[in-house]
Amino acid sequence: MATQIGLLSPPRDPSLDGPVNGKQRRKTLSRNFTAWALFHFHVIHVYILFEPPLIKKPPDVPLPDPATNPEWYDQIWLKYPGDTKLHTTHFPYQFQAQCQVRVIMNDLWMERFGSSRQSSPEGGTTMLPSTQLEQTNEFYAQLKAWLDFLPDPLTPPRIVFPSQILLHSNYQNNLANLYESIAPTSSNVEMINTIKQAASCNFETLLRFYYLRHGFSYGDQFLVQPLNTLGFWSLSKVHAIVSQNHEIHEENNSELKATQSTLLLAAKGLYEQSASFYLDRLPLQLLRSKMRPQERNLLESEVLFYDRDYAGHHLPGNQHDKRIKSEENNKKEDGQAGSQTVSDRAGDNKDQGSTGKEPIRK
Repeated sequence: MATQIGLLSPPRDPSLDGPVNGKQRRKTLSRNFTAWALFHFHVIHVYILFEPPLIKKPPDVPLPDPATNPEWYDQIWLKYPGDTKLHTTHFPYQFQAQCQVRVIMNDLWMERFGSSRQSSPEGGTTMLPSTQLEQTNEFYAQLKAWLDFLPDPLTPPRIVFPSQILLHSNYQNNLANLYESIAPTSSNVEMINTIKQAASCNFETLLRFYYLRHGFSYGDQFLVQPLNTLGFWSLSKVHAIVSQNHEIHEENNSELKATQSTLLLAAKGLYEQSASFYLDRLPLQLLRSKMRPQERNLLESEVLFYDRDYAGHHLPGNQHDKRIKSEENNKKEDGQAGSQTVSDRAGDNKDQGSTGKEPIRK
């Protein structure tokens, strides 16, 4: 649709650097901004789903400098309770940085997948043969240059808002996965391992920072991918630690306990996000199904508290309460008001050692 209406090749406003000239200029600016917003969202889509890019190149209109053309981006301000001052979110710099890194990602995905879809018999898409090391190194250099030239409000020591943290976590995720298609050799294995380990560590640190600063309880649709990634990375590491140490004493193994902590943090995030987004239940249940009994028991004792009657549904606390109330109402309507209600049974369960607690909120 965007191609048919010419959105991806919008006309450049000849007076972009000049004075405002009314409604036509505003319409042109809005059209150009929409083209970049669509490109930005499209790259996220193909990255999460591992699909070939549908948009082969970024919009023809260059991104203006936020310092000289702030009106192209507009601004978002925040006002905190008890504070009369407005605080900037640095949205122009944020949007420019997002689009710039998406251009690199789109080029990388075009290189990985090629210009046409490779369909598997199951209907999915598969990647083309591994890219050359030199090409991957070039993408690595581009990503590093992007990080080095970020404006001051978006540098690692200054980030604070959720969108800024996720911008950096996505960057670290890209670095960690960058060399996945390269077969390590004796000459490059150390370099590749160093990049992957540093990026993975930074990725986890950023999500922990997100949790400590903002928590996971409010809905953020861009959290599911990093939380899912962190969960399965941690799960793979747990299995690797256990397989390498057959005589392991788990209660005394600090590396295992730290990895279990990260795994539970990711599961907690998916659990709390599932109260807002149904999709988050799927990776949570898949993650839980692949855990050992030890991690599953930790998960259900430290993060998720299920009523015995609904243990198979794994509903977040607020949805669990709605389920209970709904069944109580149905019983009353059916003339079973005199029978023991679901909430009564939940109380009995507590007396028998089962918990009916809400999810932990820290």
